[in-house]
Amino acid sequence: MAGLQQVLGAGLDLAPLRALIAPGNKETDPATASNIALTLRKTLKQALTRLYQVRPSLLVIEDVQWIDGATRSLLQEVMRPHAAPAMPCPLLLTSRPEGGPGWALAKPAMTLRLHPLCLEETQTLAALRLHNAALSPKLVRLLYEKSEGNPLFIEEILRYLGSVDALVDSPAGLIIRPEAGTDLAGGNLQHLVMARVDTLPAAVRQTLRFAAVQGRRFSQTVSEAAEPGQDLSVHLAQAADRGLIEPVTGAAKDQWRFRHALQRDAIYGSLLKDSRLSMHQTIGTALEAMNPTRRDDICETLAYHFDAANLPRRAAPYLLQSARKALQVYDLDEVDRLSLLLRRMLRDDPTVIDQARLDKMVVTWLEAMNFKGNFARAIEVGAEFLPRLQAGGDERSAEIAMSHYAIALTHARDYAQAITLAQDGIAQARKRGDEMSATWLHLPLLRAYEETNRLTQAEYVALAAETLRRAEALGETRLQMQILYMQAAQYRSVGRVRLARERNAALHDFSIAQNDKRGQGFAAWAQVMLHQIAEETETAVQLAEGTIPLMLPGTADAHVIQSLWAANVVLGPNPIAARGTLDAMLALSRDYLDYNIIHGNELIDAIYHLRLGQITQGWARLCKVLDETRKAGNIVYSRYFHLVRAEILLTIGGVMQALPSEAGLPDRRVQPAPKPGLRDLVTVIALRLRARRMAAADLAYFRANFQSDGGGVMEARALTCESLLVRDKAKRAAGLRRAAALAKDEGLTILQRRIEAQLQDRSD
Repeated sequence: MAGLQQVLGAGLDLAPLRALIAPGNKETDPATASNIALTLRKTLKQALTRLYQVRPSLLVIEDVQWIDGATRSLLQEVMRPHAAPAMPCPLLLTSRPEGGPGWALAKPAMTLRLHPLCLEETQTLAALRLHNAALSPKLVRLLYEKSEGNPLFIEEILRYLGSVDALVDSPAGLIIRPEAGTDLAGGNLQHLVMARVDTLPAAVRQTLRFAAVQGRRFSQTVSEAAEPGQDLSVHLAQAADRGLIEPVTGAAKDQWRFRHALQRDAIYGSLLKDSRLSMHQTIGTALEAMNPTRRDDICETLAYHFDAANLPRRAAPYLLQSARKALQVYDLDEVDRLSLLLRRMLRDDPTVIDQARLDKMVVTWLEAMNFKGNFARAIEVGAEFLPRLQAGGDERSAEIAMSHYAIALTHARDYAQAITLAQDGIAQARKRGDEMSATWLHLPLLRAYEETNRLTQAEYVALAAETLRRAEALGETRLQMQILYMQAAQYRSVGRVRLARERNAALHDFSIAQNDKRGQGFAAWAQVMLHQIAEETETAVQLAEGTIPLMLPGTADAHVIQSLWAANVVLGPNPIAARGTLDAMLALSRDYLDYNIIHGNELIDAIYHLRLGQITQGWARLCKVLDETRKAGNIVYSRYFHLVRAEILLTIGGVMQALPSEAGLPDRRVQPAPKPGLRDLVTVIALRLRARRMAAADLAYFRANFQSDGGGVMEARALTCESLLVRDKAKRAAGLRRAAALAKDEGLTILQRRIEAQLQDRSD
């Protein structure tokens, strides 16, 4: 660390990087953990930027198919389109084919695919490896056919031939001695590597097996603990002479690695099952003995070895600790992977961990999946394990699990079960005097009530205010921020933009005061939503692009802000720029059962096609998502989508005019102008004939499900549509003037001008 500080200069604080070097095992609350994770990412990017300024550099990451989830999410963040700031220095990634396709698509990049070598290239590589010796055409052909042009295979064949002294000179160049007795019939890498390994003494072979069990990189000290009483230096030197292993440059003297990962795989793959299980147990036991006070620091390694040794009772506690550590750095994919392993063990043997550990596992897993936005997994976990927590676990843990489970159910539109679960949890918590758990369980209740219209606006406002008061009294700052957000969401859903902005401002100020970076991001994307509602599309795009770096990649927060960015780009002059992000968010949200994002993006997808002149396709998708939201029971989305369709119908029918082109107003016409096909023109004609009747039906649905207090943007937009359907000119003009006044009251200049344009058009 001191050396890095010297290179980068004293002006850059590298203290957050210590979390990478010595993360420790002290657990922190989620707000602190998210701050640490965000600060770490920011510091890494600043360090890379400074390094490139001080000394132009190339960042090389090999074998990205094996990188951990936290590193992968960081790379995805800096490589995604519209990254702010951009990647500070050139980046070179190497990967096997299965690990690389997504990276090149993330940002303009050059992709070099390593195809098999041809015959001439095979000859060139072989000659270089043999110190520019001449090779006979027969030997070159053999190398080419057996290696299939794979450079590593070519080198392994040559090393094998050298290890058995099989190459001799001839007038045509190097050939294989006829009497050498070489066996290249197998032709695969494992055969070639093991042919060389088998020429080594038995003791050296055993050392290589223990090394392979550790991984590509291995410790001589650990190997010696696994093979007590032996100095393995001689064994390792012999293996290094054969080109199998090498010291790790810049690491401790006992650190070695296989020269290529496939060499390690070949040796590991040659182990019989019983030997492999036994050797993993030996390595795991040795690591435990060597680290009696540091087992938490190496819990991931211990979990791996004991799981590979098929010792679930020894692996399970380390898997749980590894999952909890992964949550601390927001490696949410790793939490899921480790928890799935634990679940597999529990299904085989329900007693593999005790009840206290089971409580921790379920709460950790549910918390991670809600952060990730993978509500499908959260529901799966809640349904399977909540009964076990309620039957014999800690009551507080059960109530935390109920809260996470209920929130996931609201995202999946199972409002009835979510409300029942939250209400039961509140009653249970209050019965035993736990006001904190009871207050937290109001969060899923508020979400379900807000989306289903089950309370009047006054009742909802009162319940949210009372929950916020209780959270303040308990000092639960994270809950306070989420309740502030829910208050803003309620005002936003009924179109009260000024009140929603006031709640957003309170959320922003509170998160600043608490130094909660996730809360700051929360407030920012809530503000993006308001800009979208206010038709301030350009401002929304700019704020979204500035907010994305505040979000931890791979989290539900990041999915929301990326969806909002795509939505507002679609509403601008270049909708096609959002297509990639929109497709990615649609696919992800469908997998995760996040219907807020699913339905929101499906609406934007329909608008995307309509704006590009693909009327038939866009109309079909619009009608489909309206049917789905109505069936799902989200009244807020359903009524709003019906209002949007009414506006679209009136526009297609020539009843509603577009935003006028004048100074001070943005020009959002799609460029180049779309050219609808014949089928689309037929659809337009059919819709024009029915536009007024269909729009009236959509507006009737909106009114039946909207508790209007006579003001706000939703009232202004609905009143505009209703007024345009009125035949009486005076009544129509009065309604439009009233709608324009409502827009002005909310400070919505663009909407006001759009409504006024309807008046001007009718007065001409």
